[in-house]
Amino acid sequence: MTLARSCLGAADRLLSPALSALLTWFILWSAATSADVRAEVITLRADKGCPYVCDPAADHPGYAVEVAREVFTALGYTLDVQLTAWEQALSEAKQGRIDGVIGSSAVPGRGLIYPVESIGIAFNVLAVRKGERFAYRDASSLAGHRLGAIAGYSYDPEIVLYLKAHVGDPAAVQVTSNSDDALDINLRALVGGQLDVMIDDANVIIAKLDPLGIRDRIEFAHRFDDDPLFIGFSAARPTSALYARALSDGIVRLRGTGGLERILARYGVPDWR
Repeated sequence: MTLARSCLGAADRLLSPALSALLTWFILWSAATSADVRAEVITLRADKGCPYVCDPAADHPGYAVEVAREVFTALGYTLDVQLTAWEQALSEAKQGRIDGVIGSSAVPGRGLIYPVESIGIAFNVLAVRKGERFAYRDASSLAGHRLGAIAGYSYDPEIVLYLKAHVGDPAAVQVTSNSDDALDINLRALVGGQLDVMIDDANVIIAKLDPLGIRDRIEFAHRFDDDPLFIGFSAARPTSALYARALSDGIVRLRGTGGLERILARYGVPDWR
């Protein structure tokens, strides 16, 4: 694998992008002939969060799933994508029990190798009931409001500190256990008055409003900074650096051929670049 990385580095300096991508494909194909180096199936896990990851078995599995499938199936791989709790997905990737996770921020300490190319841009928002008067300046603005969040998710640093400072105080913070319906639970609690404010990815919230019938009952009170999302590959597996490189090359190729735009159009999402 050291030789493979050296070859890839040389390709960056000496070859055109097309030849570099071809070299990446060749190295991955060569690795496929050795059973002790890789398996034919790439195992990816994620929690449900449309439009990134919806139902992997459905016609609209999520655009991140479609992009990964298109890139890796072109290289002769099969993708095994399944939904699981986010904290479990991260744990399994860190232990090397799966190849990677879909939708991770580049958070240090997760034991993941990240591609150069992201799979999207997320931005967290504070959502409130429509018509509620709430202005956010900093975390102190949350005093006297019940904040809803989801366990294991990445938030703005000041929100993370606020959650830690008020853990165990349901009058200030209510953290929902990570599950497929965690966002549904928080949105219903917000509409029902059990929460005053909740934080989550704006794109994922928007995708939930119509199915829950609450589009006219929720509004965004504050937007945090953009946060690139990645398909992160397990640092405990020897093939992960090659997978990350192959995915980056594939996304660049899809963007250049119009394939990425075609996939994103199915979800009403613009190219994040």
